[in-house]
Amino acid sequence: MFLRLVRHSFLRRKRRKAVILAAVALGTSAAAALGDIALDVGDKMSRELNSFGANLVVLPAGGGAPVVVGGEDVSALRVPSYLGADDLKNVRDNFWKNNILGFAPVFDLAGRVPPQATAAPGGGEPRAAAAPGGRTVILRGTWFEREVAGAEPPLRTGARILNPFWSVAGEWPGEAATSRDAPLEALAGSNLAAALGLRPGNPLQIWAAGREASLSITGILKSGGEEDDALLLPIEAVWSLSGPPGRIARVLSRALTTPESAVYERLGASPRDLPPEEFERWT
Repeated sequence: MFLRLVRHSFLRRKRRKAVILAAVALGTSAAAALGDIALDVGDKMSRELNSFGANLVVLPAGGGAPVVVGGEDVSALRVPSYLGADDLKNVRDNFWKNNILGFAPVFDLAGRVPPQATAAPGGGEPRAAAAPGGRTVILRGTWFEREVAGAEPPLRTGARILNPFWSVAGEWPGEAATSRDAPLEALAGSNLAAALGLRPGNPLQIWAAGREASLSITGILKSGGEEDDALLLPIEAVWSLSGPPGRIARVLSRALTTPESAVYERLGASPRDLPPEEFERWT
């Protein structure tokens, strides 16, 4: 009897029932769409922000604050401080280790490109000079893409992952160390490549730390930043040119951070009123 009443209820006044069902369907669809947007907007914003690269920089103690004397920045006069390569594992050795999405160590070395090391007419290979001089360049050693040894949970990271918007014409340099006599593989920034007439596959002679080295340009990098004027190499290659290995000037990191409002809600207090140790932990 009950089923008969329900069936007759749906069969009568079909137009009105169709309007009601359409209204319910539209309302449900709108509510579901708004719920999906509300739940997904944070993830979408995070993915968009990830494309801008690192949002945290880890510096050695005393290596970050400028030294100002009489209104002049004399930071370059102080003894440089470095992180050790063994300290890299400590980047994720904290309560928020799962929030560290990636990182890449950086070590810069000043070098010079001899004045004759420019492309020959017609796009030929650059010719090397026998003595230093010419254009000053930065040799930036970093990780391109590698697995972090002993990381838990496992993490594959490097500059290539931190900066997905970077564009490389050619190939990325290999992470494996090359033999002593083999040319070091490097990326040339787009501005530097244009000035020197470099193309993927070209060799390049440089002087760094009082010694000459041969580079093989595997690709041309377009980053939109300072890397466009630099040469990027595996960090071990730059160590081999500079002398003592294992030195790191800074670590570029990408992390999910906690907004201050979330801290306020969880602790019931303003983050600015926390003791310094607690404030550093939560920020």
